[in-house]
Amino acid sequence: MSDSSGSEDILLSAGIRPTQARMRIMNYLLTSETHPSTEELSLALRGTGVPIPAATLYQSLEKLCQAGLLIRFTGKDGQVRYDANLSVHHHMICRCCNRVCDIAIKNPLSRLGIINEKSGKPIDNWALDQAAIEVKGLCPDCVGK
Repeated sequence: MSDSSGSEDILLSAGIRPTQARMRIMNYLLTSETHPSTEELSLALRGTGVPIPAATLYQSLEKLCQAGLLIRFTGKDGQVRYDANLSVHHHMICRCCNRVCDIAIKNPLSRLGIINEKSGKPIDNWALDQAAIEVKGLCPDCVGK
């Protein structure tokens, strides 16, 4: 795992005490391209040789989410997942293994043809400023299965 000084600086700038557990969680999520559930995160951190007790992990994740340092979302599998990528982005989800990848869609709001589901008429009187798009399919590992 890489140096945790970046994680320490992020925590301090958010006004959060940089405990070892919080720094390890942030470092893992910042350097990993995964969107782990709490259980997956626990296993990954345990694999680094120093497990984080479950209560500490849950409390730390809550604190990091409240501080706006992590995004919490529910994955296709129904599990709560965590993302340290705070930039505007969307997710591509494998419907077989539940892998989640960050993707960018340029100007999605300007290209959406939004219509009322019941009437089929365009909805054009809203001032949209955010979109959350999920693209689902099969990841490269699952395509051949």
